[in-house]
Amino acid sequence: MRTSTDRASELLERMLARSPGGAEVIIDHAAAYWLEGAHGDRLSPESERTLGPFSQALALVEAGTPPEALAVWSRLDDGRRYRVAGGIDLLGLAEAAAGIPRSHADPMPPRVRREIEEGLRDADGYLLKPRRH
Repeated sequence: MRTSTDRASELLERMLARSPGGAEVIIDHAAAYWLEGAHGDRLSPESERTLGPFSQALALVEAGTPPEALAVWSRLDDGRRYRVAGGIDLLGLAEAAAGIPRSHADPMPPRVRREIEEGLRDADGYLLKPRRH
């Protein structure tokens, strides 16, 4: 069974082959980039380039994570954090880096859309927690 990590590796190879020196975001004075979840949990290791976090973001969205729950951050030379992109903007940048045409009509994967219709997720794509009695 393929995992999101396998898919992220595949997407990263595609991004590097497509444009070894470009198709990514570069922030002046940034020392590292990484992907975080909605609660500040790191979802990728630090990288000198945005391609690693972008590929991980695409793999997670394909696996059902809503784009709004993801953000790429950078650490500046002076130690401050800087939010590079998140949500739909992150998805668009990551798709551009991978050469994937962006779908403006519906950025959510079909599985997430179906789970929203079935009442398993809210309108933003977040999983609903069952109520405890």
